[in-house]
Amino acid sequence: MVSLSVGKDFIILTFTDISVVYYKDNGECGERLLEHVCVDCKESEKNEASSSICSSVSSNGKYFASCLHKDLYIWRVKDWSLMSKRLINRSASALVFSGNSENIAVADKSGDVYLYSVESADTKGELILGHVSMLLDLVITADSKYIITCDRDEKIRVSHYPNAYNIQSYCLGHDEFVTSICILAENENVLVSGSGDGTLRFWEFVSGKQLLCVSCILDNETNEHNKPLISAVVSATYNCVLKETITLDSIPISIKFCDSELWVLKENLEEPLSVYSYSTVNNEFSLNKSVCSINSVLMKRSAHLENVFKKDRYPSTLYKRRFDNVQEYLKRKMMRIETEASKSKRQLSDSEPN
Repeated sequence: MVSLSVGKDFIILTFTDISVVYYKDNGECGERLLEHVCVDCKESEKNEASSSICSSVSSNGKYFASCLHKDLYIWRVKDWSLMSKRLINRSASALVFSGNSENIAVADKSGDVYLYSVESADTKGELILGHVSMLLDLVITADSKYIITCDRDEKIRVSHYPNAYNIQSYCLGHDEFVTSICILAENENVLVSGSGDGTLRFWEFVSGKQLLCVSCILDNETNEHNKPLISAVVSATYNCVLKETITLDSIPISIKFCDSELWVLKENLEEPLSVYSYSTVNNEFSLNKSVCSINSVLMKRSAHLENVFKKDRYPSTLYKRRFDNVQEYLKRKMMRIETEASKSKRQLSDSEPN
């Protein structure tokens, strides 16, 4: 897998073995490598790490963090020096910086969230909350008052931060796992969630009230589970109305908003990155050609990208298998009745005189 992070003057692609920073230098695109090696990983663990990579840039733009398998890396953006590398308890599924950028919350596949200090590398992670199923995403509000988590069991939990044992509310309504959540930049009281049930839902998260549910089924294009999958939701500072639908030339892998630009990493070796800039004059997004220089440099990582593109990224394992036990019971019951009837008929036939 690959994770896309976007800062004010740079973007970062995180692979299993390296993070690649792309930045503008005198009008040209520069590249810097941030290496991370899982020293004690077995081959099976490396494969697991490749299927779960998460990264994030702090809101103040000073730090960059990435998590691969059980390794948490924190870099200082100013000189791209590695501040710390820490071993976490379980394989991470998502991470996010706190509003003041002093801490990092890491969600893992067992359903727990641990809080780590950015500067104090020797401080152990603090367990602040837990779910009974796998966590898929989390956010911390800008005022650092709430931490919001979502899991495979269709639940969105709103907890107080950092005392997350104090639960504020639940946002319930999705029929499948909740893949992604974000808070609207235009209205920080509204949470947006995407799910495997093919819906986009808006919540007043403090009360847990659902404000709007939008079905994303278009032209009968569905997956094997008969529903589209909302893999990511992002927000920028615009009114919450449908601006437009952008048709891409390839399958999107990751999307990020930064200021007025929408960055899209897609399954296209010749042009893996696309940037759409929002114009307040035309009230629409338009393709920004300035990313061409990054794409040309990114071609040096074509082997990494090709390895990502050929992997099956569809999270079919997140869908729950549902069994109709009643029908199975009735079927076995009918077979038992027929067997007993046939046996009684044979016994009756054998007992009759010739």
